[in-house]
Amino acid sequence: MKASPNTSLKKQIPRSLTVQEPMEKNMERSIITMAFCAILLGDAMAKEVAPQSETAVSTSIKTAHLAGLCVYASRFDEGATDGWARMSSQGAPKALAVQHAVEPVAGKSKFDFLGEYFRDTVRLNIDKLPEHQLLVVEYDLLILKTWGGDGLRGQQGKNLDNAPDRLTVSLGDGRVLTDATFSNEIRADGRGFRQSFPDNIGDQSHSACTGAWLQAKPGPGVSYMASVYRLRLVVPHSADSVVIEFKGQPFESRMPRPETSNESWGLANVRVFTVAQPVKLTQDKFDQHWASLAAKDPMKAWKARWSLTSAGPAVMKMIREEIYGPEVPGMADKVKHLIKQLDQGSFQQREAASQALRDLGSAVRPVLRTASINHKSPEVRARAVDLLQQLKSKDVGPRPNRLRYLLEIIGSDEAKSMLKSVGAVSP
Repeated sequence: MKASPNTSLKKQIPRSLTVQEPMEKNMERSIITMAFCAILLGDAMAKEVAPQSETAVSTSIKTAHLAGLCVYASRFDEGATDGWARMSSQGAPKALAVQHAVEPVAGKSKFDFLGEYFRDTVRLNIDKLPEHQLLVVEYDLLILKTWGGDGLRGQQGKNLDNAPDRLTVSLGDGRVLTDATFSNEIRADGRGFRQSFPDNIGDQSHSACTGAWLQAKPGPGVSYMASVYRLRLVVPHSADSVVIEFKGQPFESRMPRPETSNESWGLANVRVFTVAQPVKLTQDKFDQHWASLAAKDPMKAWKARWSLTSAGPAVMKMIREEIYGPEVPGMADKVKHLIKQLDQGSFQQREAASQALRDLGSAVRPVLRTASINHKSPEVRARAVDLLQQLKSKDVGPRPNRLRYLLEIIGSDEAKSMLKSVGAVSP
């Protein structure tokens, strides 16, 4: 059954929830109804907001203020699963499950959650969405038991018997929002299994439970625990329906009876909003978020990613100017002429054309990328490849890969085109 904004949310409306955190005071979540709600973005994304009334939340932050319509909300406290479906790793339908009054975090917190799941795919289908330009997805991700992340113990290399333990969130249109490994193993000697979250799998490696909102206090030696990640994803989206897919791939759940494995996961406090107007980023704010994409603090980069996507496809102009520089009148004709000269005239003339393109800098990279693949002249293709290598981005560190994630999430034709260029020339 599909969930629809026109369907009564009586069984999906969450009652107030009090959570005891190990390091923070109790915080209370408000009742969410079919009402306009302000959605926190940017610097305040990880903070909880005290309710102003029983029907709506209104907040303001420094970076953005989005008016969003709540089209789906469930705490699963009454087993409400309208719009949800569960599939096995082989694609066979499976029964949904809801755990009631479970205490997964060493007695620190009570959650009703959708789960527990193993090597399963769980989808939420919402139709009849109002007109919008952004979709905001909020959820608590429960990582339960002995997740071993990417299997990297300290910095000592891979242990393939324990990894990867991976979870992917994507949309029905194919865009991948997150694809990361998670670890619950924290050791006093610092040699616990590491994880990629909040970066994507195969990229950066971080300590277990990085970015977790709640976690159990480790005991002596090795301590496997439950961790909860309170996440908010902001995605350019305008279709009248959406499928949100959560795909768990914990390694140990490959066994014939995954329900007996020591690795599982679940979802709680799921909310979905539609937003009519994206944020209008100032250049100063864009520069701040762009710098944060290269931050050593991975959660700072995570928040910057969603602050940039909150500007919608319009942010592409700012990204393009950041990478290639501002557009210059007549540049396209000049570059086209120089590309043509790469296999004409004398060797000196061809060298001069290459130098002229090199002098134009990063602005010519998209054209060179196309010429290196599609031009009929072998010499043009070879010179284009050589120039691309010489103009390779000097932007080292984590930002190039994080930029790729950002472009994949934006998903516009311009973003896809830039993704090909960035993917070819970035470290």
